Amino acid sequence: MNAKSIRLRRLLLQELAPIIQKRFPANAQDGLVTLTDVSMSPDAASAKVFISVFQSKQPSDTWQRIENETKAIRHALAGRIRHKVRQIPTLWLCQDHGQQNAEHMHKILNNLNIPPTDNS
Repeated sequence: MNAKSIRLRRLLLQELAPIIQKRFPANAQDGLVTLTDVSMSPDAASAKVFISVFQSKQPSDTWQRIENETKAIRHALAGRIRHKVRQIPTLWLCQDHGQQNAEHMHKILNNLNIPPTDNS
């Protein structure tokens, strides 16, 4: 990744986080919606935006709301960075299951019944 891509990735992370927080405030229905990472295409025309949803009562409904807001999120981003970049990248919102996978593995490891070794 070149320096320009790194700067753009950081800019998107910095500017998208408050947009997502504002559009999806933490509440009992939606849970906590967080931006976890951004991955840029080589030509900077598109960006994969990784989002996690924690403690949602209906994760599929929350994710549907997020997907429905893609255009509005890009529009809000354009308003914040239009003087800093030539082209506003197309946003591809992706679910990030990293934290859920880590929690699942942690539960599995804690439930293992491994007898202690005898080191006499």
